[in-house]
Amino acid sequence: MEKLKSYGTYILITGGTSGIGKAIALQLANEGIDLILVARSEDTLSKLASELQKNYKIKVITIATDLSSNQGIQKLLEDTKQLDIGILINAAGYGSSGYFLDNPIAIERNMIHLNCEAAMVLTYEFGQRFKLKNKGAIVLFSSILAFQGTPYSANYAATKAYIQSLSEALGKEFAHHNIAIQVAAPGPTETGFSHRAKMQMKNAMQPEEIARDVLKNIGKTKTTYPGKITKILTYSLMLLPRFAKINVMRMIMKKMANV
Repeated sequence: MEKLKSYGTYILITGGTSGIGKAIALQLANEGIDLILVARSEDTLSKLASELQKNYKIKVITIATDLSSNQGIQKLLEDTKQLDIGILINAAGYGSSGYFLDNPIAIERNMIHLNCEAAMVLTYEFGQRFKLKNKGAIVLFSSILAFQGTPYSANYAATKAYIQSLSEALGKEFAHHNIAIQVAAPGPTETGFSHRAKMQMKNAMQPEEIARDVLKNIGKTKTTYPGKITKILTYSLMLLPRFAKINVMRMIMKKMANV
């Protein structure tokens, strides 16, 4: 973890008050690393920041903003303009499940704004900042659903396929500027995500397990399959042709989405 401090004064975490983002924040705080936490709820941010500062004696800056809007993204960029940020961890995002045509279109469009557009814009803007100092690291989150079409979670899986493809390509481009991009593709994880997506997860991993693997691989340009269950699911599907993967995921998601 000591190496992470060499990137800059702060590590910025979007979606830093819940799920995997919060687990990452706690593990970094335990290492004495100063943080910038971004989420929508100012109250939740303030409460978590107070706990981290009290328990770990670190500095925590909070930014309450909605990254699914252009205004929210601009607020984050403006508020961090003068700060020495070395690592961006893009953990904000949400999903949906069930029949695509049964879901409100506003939720599906907003998901694309947050999961894809916000992640892309922040990767671009912080990539420009890291390029100037020839050093930096970015973590993005795809999913094991990103590697094939996934019935009953079609749009969410598509947003994660976008992140996976973007990260793989930019990892090669950004290497010229000494910027490492890690894309983490976790499997089922026990977070607030499953409640919002209306999914029933059995044998799900804990976010702390995902966070450990992600932090271990910061600074390395690669796809990380964090957690034991993720690795089992990924490698068991790897040899199947794409149409077979889609059918397997259809059966799994049918149970999880209760359709």
